[in-house]
Formats: sequence, structure tokens, C-alpha cells
Amino acid sequence: MYINSSLSALTHTLLSGSAAVRGAKAQLALGGTATISAASANAVYPTATRTLSADATAFMADYRTNLHQLKSAAESVLKPTAAQTQAGSSNAAVAEVTGHLQQPRDSYILEVSQIALDQINRTEALPADGALPTLGGTLELQTEAGRYNLSLSAGGFSSNREMLWAYADKITALGAGVTASVIEREGMAHLEVSGQGAFSLSGSFARRTGLDTASQLGQEAIFALTKNGTERDSFTSSSNTVEVDGLTVQLTGPGSATLAAEKNPTRQTAERLDRLISRFNDTLSFLSKNEDKGIGVLRQTRRMLSSLGSERTLAQIGLSVGGDGSLSIDSHRFSEAMSRDAGFVTGILNRVAEGISRDAAAGLSESAYNLINGTLDKTQNKADAALRQTGYDLDTVRFMSTYNRNGVYNAMNMMVVGALMNISA
Repeated sequence: MYINSSLSALTHTLLSGSAAVRGAKAQLALGGTATISAASANAVYPTATRTLSADATAFMADYRTNLHQLKSAAESVLKPTAAQTQAGSSNAAVAEVTGHLQQPRDSYILEVSQIALDQINRTEALPADGALPTLGGTLELQTEAGRYNLSLSAGGFSSNREMLWAYADKITALGAGVTASVIEREGMAHLEVSGQGAFSLSGSFARRTGLDTASQLGQEAIFALTKNGTERDSFTSSSNTVEVDGLTVQLTGPGSATLAAEKNPTRQTAERLDRLISRFNDTLSFLSKNEDKGIGVLRQTRRMLSSLGSERTLAQIGLSVGGDGSLSIDSHRFSEAMSRDAGFVTGILNRVAEGISRDAAAGLSESAYNLINGTLDKTQNKADAALRQTGYDLDTVRFMSTYNRNGVYNAMNMMVVGALMNISA
């Protein structure tokens, strides 16, 4: 009598079934589709595709992009290399400049002889709300774009203002390189035509209203630039906005100015802080929308909120934390704090930036499982349901547990008892 042989077969089935159950759960957790089928009365076999779902893959990519950008913004506060090339002007009455120098030590001496002026032609003043005179006629416009003719009629208008605006719209709609508008001052209205290039206005309407005479003659901007003390060049421009080696320079008046690295620490620090706040808020919003993905997402949210420090300390430099954890800055209070003690402000910002950078790095180190285990747990529940659908009697692990909560341990005891009975027989 060999009792142990049948128990050995049962044990083999038990262990195979347990491995199959684990395999089914793992494969389903990876986001694949699986089917559970009974090949015999004592075994189950899963089939699945071992790939993450498209949603989980996209989330992981967005998560890492957000944290990389957040870390970069924090490090720009700690190591403001870009600020070393932020350009500034020594004389705003001559020129204003935006952009970054090609090299931190680059400088330009700007000498403006004259700024560009638009040509302006203007009609005589008419009472804006006065009685409408019979004012119409022909208008001929000559620009670099070509010659244009209009026939203007005052019929149907209730006031001079309404009539002049209708004429202005017709002139601008020609697309001839000029714009027309109505200028009102002390109850009087003028029709004004302006343009960067030279133009002429003629015709009966222009002659009757004085529109054929330029009130302001147009002119080009004339200026010179000396780069790094050696290269001097002269330029003309029909516009007061010019590009210089990637810098945008707005000419504001005649005179001299030096364009070099910005010396205003408040402006530099404010720009870096604005970028950090924007990235922090965007990342926090992204995490909040995906908080159900996994425990790692919740941990990262808590890390970000705890890295900011005391709200009372932040308030001293104009920073505040909203109810949702987002950051905002009071520019006026920030500028005042920088004026009082720039070192104090920088110290607080560095501590905040260090915390955000450190926590972003910790978030990038989160395991993929922790970031999406909320999604995987839902999938594992589906796997359990699939196993139950195959029949309780086909799940060998649960079958053995019916008789003893120790399950597998009990099966091993039964094997030992069988062996002893075989020996005694």
C-alpha cells in the first residue's frame, strides 16, 4: 500500500498551481490581457502580454519630464549661469534691451544720432459731435506699395466722429503700408494717417481738410555700435526696434548707452524665481491629476509641499502658498525685500530651491512600480476575479486551504505521514 504516491502527485499539482497563480497575477499586473483556462482538473495556465498599458507608459514619460524641468528650474536659482548673460542698458532714455549676450563679457557702446519717426498727415480739427458738414470727395494715396484711390462720401453719418472713423477704416483696409485713426482732444477730432515709409495724399478731400500736408516728416533711425571696444559699425533703420547679435534693442532717444550684462540683481532673481514658481505649480497640478496612479505619486506630492518651509518666512519676501499648495509671488513686496537686504532674500530662495531640487531628484528615483501600483492593483483584482471564474475546485491552493488554513504546510505534513505508513507497511 503506497499512500505517498498519490499525495506526491497532489503536492506537485499544488506547487504548479501556486506558480501559475503567481504568474497570472504578475502578467495581468503588467497591463496585458490574460485568459485563464483549465487544461486538466488539477492545473491552471495563464496567457498574457508582458507590456505596460499605453496610459501607464505615457504617464511615466510625463512624470519624468515634469520633474526634470522642475529640477532644472530650481538649479537655475542656485546656479544662475544664464543670468550672467542677461543684457541691460545703462541709459533707458537712449535704449532698452532684452535678451542674452553671446558671452558674459560682451558689451556694446550704442550711439543714437536720431530715432525713427513715422510720417504723419492730419486733417484740420472738426467738432467731434458737431453738425455734420458736407465733407467728402476723392482721396489718392501714394506709398512704396503703390497708388490707391478712394471716393469718400459723408452721406448717412450722424456726426463728424462717425464720418472720420469710417474714412479711417477705409484707408487702413487698403493695406498700403499706412494706418489711419481718429484723434480726439478737447471735443475736437482729427483724421490722422501715419506710416514708417514716405507717402503722399492728394485729391479733393485731402486738399479741403489739410490732409495733403505732412504734420510730421518721417525719418530713419541712425545709430552706431562699438562691440567690445574694437568693432564700430553705423546703421540706419526705419524702425526703432532693432536686433543686435540676438538682442532686441528698442531705441528711445538720441544719446549714448552701454549694453552689457545686467547689473540689477532684483530683475535677475525675479526672472529665475518666476520660472521656478511656474514649473513648481505645473508639476504639482500634474501630480494632483494623477494621484490615483500610485503611492509614489502621493509621496512626491508630500515631498514638494514639505520642502517650501515656513509660510511666515516665505511671506517676508512676497512668496505665498495657496490652499492647493501652489506658489505665487507679490512682485512689489519681493522688490522691497530685495532693496532692503538682497542677501537675506537670496538665502531664503536658495533654501527653497535646494529643497525643491532635492525632492525632484528623490521623485526621479521612485521605482516604476510605486508610481503606477495603483493601476496595477486594479489589474491584479481582475486577475483574482478571473481565477475565481475558473471554479473553486480547480484552484489547488484554495482547495488545500479548505481543510487547514496552513494550506501548503499541511500538505507537506500529509506527505511525511504517508511515507511513515509506507515504511510501517
